[in-house]
Amino acid sequence: MAALFKWYDRATLYVANATWESTGALGSASIAVNSQPWTAALLTSAYTFSAAHNVYADLTNELTTTGGYTAGGLLIPSLTYVQSSTVSNFGAASAVWTASGSGIAAFRYAAIYLNATLAGVVKPLAFLIDNNGADVPATTAPNTLSLTWNATGVWQMTHS
Repeated sequence: MAALFKWYDRATLYVANATWESTGALGSASIAVNSQPWTAALLTSAYTFSAAHNVYADLTNELTTTGGYTAGGLLIPSLTYVQSSTVSNFGAASAVWTASGSGIAAFRYAAIYLNATLAGVVKPLAFLIDNNGADVPATTAPNTLSLTWNATGVWQMTHS
């Protein structure tokens, strides 16, 4: 199933040669996108998206540390960045949580952020994935919950 993909305004970015260069609140800071601790945090349907949110601390209604989920989210593994003459792909392996005990609660959103400080900004937000306006059901133990990216990657950008 496809999901809605929303960028946070302050995370406006320009990508060149595998470098994220912020054109928003982060000034001229730049990082190599595939060598950073990108993290996925799960939020309940009570969260209200605001493009003006800047940092992880602006998020509300994150799942609590219980049942196989840890507040703060999970590092996204195996990041890759491939740039051709007209298309750039930022890819990653699936983020996988293993439910335990009472399991992982239902959630609606996955907020993706840089789990680091960039140009003095602590844990800047990048984008939000919305499960088409519906909750992902709770995951019971010992099942796994996977955030699996499209075959083309986490995101793909066409350029000239």
